[in-house]
Amino acid sequence: MSRETILAATIGAGAGALLTALYFQSRSETPGANEGSENVTREKQSLKGHDTACTVTVGNSEDPPVIKDHETLRDVVKRVLKGAGFGHEEQQLCADHLVEANLHGHDSHGIQMLPLYVAATKTGRIKPGVVPRFQYECDGRMVVMEAFEGDSSGLGQVMGNKGVNALIAQTKKHGLALLSLKQSFHIGRVGTYSEMCNEAGLVSVFFTNVTDHDPFVIPFGGKRARCGTNPLTMGMPNKEQPQGFVLDFATSFLAAGKLQNLCSKGLPAPPGCVLDNKGNPSLDPREPWRSGEDQGGILSFGLHKGSGLMLGIELMVNQFESCYLFIFIVFNQRDLKGWSHYRWWNSCTHTPPTSYYG
Repeated sequence: MSRETILAATIGAGAGALLTALYFQSRSETPGANEGSENVTREKQSLKGHDTACTVTVGNSEDPPVIKDHETLRDVVKRVLKGAGFGHEEQQLCADHLVEANLHGHDSHGIQMLPLYVAATKTGRIKPGVVPRFQYECDGRMVVMEAFEGDSSGLGQVMGNKGVNALIAQTKKHGLALLSLKQSFHIGRVGTYSEMCNEAGLVSVFFTNVTDHDPFVIPFGGKRARCGTNPLTMGMPNKEQPQGFVLDFATSFLAAGKLQNLCSKGLPAPPGCVLDNKGNPSLDPREPWRSGEDQGGILSFGLHKGSGLMLGIELMVNQFESCYLFIFIVFNQRDLKGWSHYRWWNSCTHTPPTSYYG
């Protein structure tokens, strides 16, 4: 059995211990004594406005950071996925997605997700090599993609990438299209797919529900978690700004992954973010992950408004044959009129139309 397979099979200690152990073992070096939690943050801006290095903190937040080039981290992720049985394309797409999330500053959807994927592979929830099945309805304007075989889903980033590319092709053909992605595992940072649409010159709107784990989010006025973080995402391309505009945020106070970041750092949750199992305010970011009757939850953002949006997304997504993770609509920009309001907003705020996430 290869070292990568052994490490992928013993992933319980967390992403920091796994990734650091693999990195140092490959170079015959000795990692620090305190292995366990991890956090990855951006370094300073560099080439073409993007980061090229990640800061990996292994241990607690007081330990000195370990800075690794993004190519090193991509290689580590690919080797771990190879040990778990995934093919080259799956390794590449997932590694690029996770590391790019870190480079964009969204550690909640970066390499810290890798242990979850490998653990799900061990239990059969994810299956390497799943080939998605496409159905085209409404003369090709609706794409239904089944991303599973039996009871196992494909790797979410692979299924999301293939689904979005299929939808982009149909949108360029028809001017408007809709995708229903069924039975996919966690697809990562949804803003990535809006960025793909921006690059293709298309306007996109994503509605995402989350059903691959127990509910984390407590509706307004409630005491128990009943929904997922159900993000809303949209993107608009702009010829003057290659990145265009991307809005991507969870309808919970914070994304679940951002609470995991706080857990890794040993930091409290912000006030008004979580409740304990009795419905009392708490600063403990671990509340949503407690078992059974001890589980608390995350509050929605914006009181009743955010809670209503969260519920609306859940209901809308489930109208499309109970699709498992997300749907989205893409409009061809040539069918839309003008950007006058957008340019006015940009000139007033002096803010480049880049990406806004939550």
